[in-house]
Amino acid sequence: MIEYLKDLISKKTAKKKARRHTQEYGHTIDAFQMAEEGEIRFANWKNPLIPPRFLPNRK
Repeated sequence: MIEYLKDLISKKTAKKKARRHTQEYGHTIDAFQMAEEGEIRFANWKNPLIPPRFLPNRK
């Protein structure tokens, strides 16, 4: 329970700090090969507060 609260407080303070201090984050171009659509490329933002997005494997 204590670890959960520590994690929650840590995340909340990180989000508040991110809102107060603007920073520029880079991006990475990810490419996925889809069966029908072919290659799909898109940019993932390198912001540490937002997890990267991935396309599911479809067959």
